[in-house]
Amino acid sequence: MVDIFTFTLVSNAVENKKVTADCRTIPDVADNSTVKISPVDDEPSSGVIISKKGNIYTVLTVAHGVKSQDILDYNPLKIQSRDDEYNVIAGQLLDEGVKSLDLAIIRFESSKNYIPIIFGSSQQTQKWDKVTILGYPITSTNRTGQPQIYPLETTLIEINANRGKGYDMSYAGNGWEGMSGGAIINDCGRLLGIHGRGDSLGTIKNEESNEEMSLRGPFAAGIPIDYFVNLLPLPNLKISEIVINIKPNFNSLVSEDVQKSFIDLGLSELESNNLGSAISYFTQAIQKDSKNHLAYSY
Repeated sequence: MVDIFTFTLVSNAVENKKVTADCRTIPDVADNSTVKISPVDDEPSSGVIISKKGNIYTVLTVAHGVKSQDILDYNPLKIQSRDDEYNVIAGQLLDEGVKSLDLAIIRFESSKNYIPIIFGSSQQTQKWDKVTILGYPITSTNRTGQPQIYPLETTLIEINANRGKGYDMSYAGNGWEGMSGGAIINDCGRLLGIHGRGDSLGTIKNEESNEEMSLRGPFAAGIPIDYFVNLLPLPNLKISEIVINIKPNFNSLVSEDVQKSFIDLGLSELESNNLGSAISYFTQAIQKDSKNHLAYSY
């Protein structure tokens, strides 16, 4: 069992860092901070960019989504962003030792501008809080055949589930294969945990690709982000290289920009004849604001 990182320590880490009160929308985090990870001869997973140093980006993901030999060999492990693909240049598994977590950090190099996610604190979460998981389902692609991010909104059921390997955050809802390693975020785009474990209910067929994919649920589990922060510093990653913002607690705030972003995404999917994705985005806009007449009109 990993010791919970105390709120006091997280607060101290924030004191010498620039704290911003601006929220990031969920679509922004999806496009600029979320990546797909593809090992050789294995199923892909997801990850989230947590740090940038020069042209080197650090990604946090689940250890079971990458093989140790992939990290040692580097090149066979690929990272795909919203607009490009990269070779992994370094990595470290965090699933060994006394404080073993099912986590890994990997790095890639790019001259393009991606935005590292802002850390929140999982200790500020409560039972029944709404959170969103961002990841790349294995068979989810857009009209051009590129991998497509899926936002899964769910509800926290338990904060200290004690399931081993750090999986102490339990929540309701189905998940899809390939989303392991994806970020668990609040309504202001703050990182609260890493998604990684779900119950299998069998398989269903993707109507567009005609491929079968595993359906997970009704409950899934993630690793509270405070557990990872408690491991810092790590080789080539200091606590000063990540951005932490735990005040105020943004989980209850919902801005008009967040609602509008979901509507814009829904319209984009509707224009591309992706009815299922469009309905998902409009539904989330309504969940953010049940009086949002624009979302109902579509």
